Parts: sequence; structure tokens; C-alpha cells
Amino acid sequence: MATISCSVLLIFFLVLVESFISLGEAFGGGMWPIEDLNNRLVLFVAKFAVAEYNKKANATLQFETIIKGKEHMVARSIYHLLISAKDSSAPKKYETAVSFISWSKKSFKLESFKNYQSQSLFSNN
Repeated sequence: MATISCSVLLIFFLVLVESFISLGEAFGGGMWPIEDLNNRLVLFVAKFAVAEYNKKANATLQFETIIKGKEHMVARSIYHLLISAKDSSAPKKYETAVSFISWSKKSFKLESFKNYQSQSLFSNN
């Protein structure tokens, strides 16, 4: 009887540990595609990225559209977006990363803004 109780307890413990591991993956460090690229927050993030880039680089890019997006959840949300923007020439693709910290005064921060490369975060999808 004691052997059965220990076995049941061990199985329960392993299931509990597996549940915590799954929760950790879901809430701490997961990255997933953004399904609604027309979401107001996602559009704001994309336009923010272009505006911040223009300020820092003294550029005149104009936001066109979001092509793809992924959200990365760690201590903050990081929006990785593949966008189209144009200046005086034809539209080009750019990869952006914008972090969002809801409890910070400066909630949004441009982490990166660069020309799209074929080997990037978005090359697999």
C-alpha cells in the first residue's frame, strides 16, 4: 500500500512540475506570431518605430503597412515587426523591434530598426 501511495505521489509531483514548466514557457519568454496586424496597438507600435527612426536618423520615411509581426514576452513585451515604409524612392522592407513596458513613463522604446535581410527573424515564416 505504501508503494502505491509513493507512486501516486510521485506521478502527481511530476505532473505538477510539468505544468509549471509549461506555464513558464507560456508566460516567460515565449514568442508567437501576431494574428491581427491591424490591431490598434500593433499599428501604433509600427508607426512609433518609423517616427523614432526618423528622429534618430534624420530621415523622412513614411509608414506603409505591417507585413508580419511577432510578440516576444519576457519582463516586457517586445514587438518584432516586418514593415514596409518609403521615402522618396519605392517602398522598402524594414525589421523593427519595439519594447513595451506598461508600468514605465516611457512605455515604448525603439530597440532596433534595420533594412530587412533574407536571413532574419521573419525568414522562416
